[in-house]
Amino acid sequence: MTTIGFIRHGRTAWNHTGRAQGSSDIPLDEEGIVTAERLRERLRDEQWDHVYASDLRRAYQTADIASGDHLPRPIHTDERLREIGGGLIEGTTEAERIERWGTNWRDKDLQMESAEAAATWVARDR
Repeated sequence: MTTIGFIRHGRTAWNHTGRAQGSSDIPLDEEGIVTAERLRERLRDEQWDHVYASDLRRAYQTADIASGDHLPRPIHTDERLREIGGGLIEGTTEAERIERWGTNWRDKDLQMESAEAAATWVARDR
């Protein structure tokens, strides 16, 4: 039986300030690093065969820190694990989006990647 564990990346400055990240390459902030270090301790007695991460810095940093010296190396990166692209909203807060595009900003074409497009992109390499 194969067991797969999913771990979300640690906090970034953009998470902290409520900014949309999407596929922008934002590193972990101090709290994100501390959280990944706590995760490393939680996983200390785990036995994993492989570790995969998005190629975005925040995901790789989380995997790298959490893996410590007890989970397998190398960490495999795969861009198909990235968050969905946020288009023009990346880096903005909800208030900024409303100011720029109005309360119905979700209904506008702001070049955001659709869930369907992301699923197609991942499936094409199978």
